[in-house]
Amino acid sequence: MDIPVIVLTSLSQKNEEKLLSEGAAAYFEKSTLELDKGSDRLAATVETVLGRTSRQKKSAHSSS
Repeated sequence: MDIPVIVLTSLSQKNEEKLLSEGAAAYFEKSTLELDKGSDRLAATVETVLGRTSRQKKSAHSSS
């Protein structure tokens, strides 16, 4: 699908490779994010994924 998925989980990082290979746009283990200290890393990833999605849509429309 064209819907990017960012996985935010409490599962260990050993699942990261599998999820990314199955199409996840990004993977975060909750315990390593330290959201109580700020969400800069998560916000930056969301912005990157949205930017990538926007560029892909523009590219698809200009190819039509």
